[in-house]
Amino acid sequence: MASEYFLVRSFNSTLLAIPLDYVLGTLAVEREDVCPLPGVNPALMGVINQRGQLLWVLDLGEALGQVAMSGRGSLHSLTLLDLVRSRSQGQSAAKRERVACAVTELVEIAPLDDAAIGDIDGEGLMRLGFSERGRSLALGTTEYRDESAIVLNAEALFDALKQSSSSRSLVYS
Repeated sequence: MASEYFLVRSFNSTLLAIPLDYVLGTLAVEREDVCPLPGVNPALMGVINQRGQLLWVLDLGEALGQVAMSGRGSLHSLTLLDLVRSRSQGQSAAKRERVACAVTELVEIAPLDDAAIGDIDGEGLMRLGFSERGRSLALGTTEYRDESAIVLNAEALFDALKQSSSSRSLVYS
């Protein structure tokens, strides 16, 4: 069975597939609009005001173990993918957990065969530019137009964020 995924690129141009059920929309913000917060995990770049609500901004690549986007001063604006937890829970988006994930490129929305998502191992992650710590946030890998894509486990991402709100860890210490 095929499911819809939002395909994006992370900082090192790695293709990521995010289940469309978790995508609320996209945002473009200036870096100066992100308010950094001291004492949080470096993958959490800060918060932005989104229609009167504070929204966490996450460097998705860094959360997966890539080179940090937040350290790249030449990026004046950010492309964000607004993710919401479990869109099917019947609550309005304002009452559900949300996070804006910083990416470098929005590629497209495409159907991917769920049965073709393969397991990912540490070596496969490293080949795609990620460290071992990103494994818990990845469902696996799949091919899209002759390119490997990491399929994000959005539930694991939200679980890691919830855990990091009480500690400095976001899937790693």
